[in-house]
Amino acid sequence: MVQISINNEVEQLKKQIKQLEGKLLFVQQNCQHIIVESSHSSVRRCIKCFYQQDAKRTS
Repeated sequence: MVQISINNEVEQLKKQIKQLEGKLLFVQQNCQHIIVESSHSSVRRCIKCFYQQDAKRTS
């Protein structure tokens, strides 16, 4: 029984990793100009612009 729940958790984690990889790729493609400035504020702007675009896509 324990083995089954561990397998389920592993599957869920794999799905989460795939989603995160997709988001990371999206950020890399769409926010390169911002990432070039490596200050913390630019990273925050990058994340913000990503989530705004992501929200538009999913709604």
